[in-house]
Amino acid sequence: MIFKNIASYKPLESFLYDRIIAPAVVELSLALQEEITGRIQDNASLLDVGCGGGQLAIQLHTLRKDLSILGIDLSSQQIKRALRRRDSLGIPVEFRQGSALNLAIEDETFDLVFSSGSIKHWPDPLLGLKECLRVLKPGGVLLIFEVDQACTDEEIDSFVGLWRLPRFMIPLSKRFFRKFVSGRSFTQEGIRSIASQLSLKTLKISKVTNTIAWMMEGIKPIGGR
Repeated sequence: MIFKNIASYKPLESFLYDRIIAPAVVELSLALQEEITGRIQDNASLLDVGCGGGQLAIQLHTLRKDLSILGIDLSSQQIKRALRRRDSLGIPVEFRQGSALNLAIEDETFDLVFSSGSIKHWPDPLLGLKECLRVLKPGGVLLIFEVDQACTDEEIDSFVGLWRLPRFMIPLSKRFFRKFVSGRSFTQEGIRSIASQLSLKTLKISKVTNTIAWMMEGIKPIGGR
C-alpha cells in the first residue's frame, strides 16, 4: 500500500493495516487471484505494485508455483514483513522497496502487472499506471483492483466485518472506512476517465460481484496497435 502523503506512512499505521485490515483485503481479492491464476500462461512473470506485507503475492505463488513474482511497496516496514512471511514459508517470491510512480525496472519485463487496494494512495494515479504499462510486455495484462468510492453501506458492513477487531470497535471502523478509504478512492467512472488516457488495446472496468470493489483490466498493444 502506498499512501498519498508519504510523511503519514508511519510504522504504527503499516502495522495496524498488516494485522487488522490486510487479511480482509486478501479475502476480498479472491476474484483477482482467480483472474490471474486462471488466465496467465505457465512460467509467467508478475509484478505486484503496492504489495503491502506480501500476503497476496505469496498466496498467488502458493496457487501457481510456476509463477515468478516481484512485489514492490513504498513502506520499508511492509517489505520487511513480506520478507519474513516469505522466508518463514520458504517461498521464492521477491520483494523490494520502491515507488509506484518510479519503478526501478526495465521496460517490458512482466507478463502481468497487478495492484490491489493501492492506487487510491498514489499521488499521481495516471503516472503510476503509465509506469505499470512501461514495465509490461506487449500483449501483457494490467489488472487493478480497488475499493469503489460508490460502495454501499451494506457492502462496507460486510467488508469491515472481516477486520480483526473487537465487535465494539466495528461501528467506528465503518465511519473511518467511509471517510479515509472509500472516500479517497475512485468510482468506476472516475478510474475510467484516468485509464482512458492510456494506450491500451482493451479497457474493461466492472464491479466485482458481492464486494466493495471494482476491477480494471487492460491489455498492452503489440507493436503500438
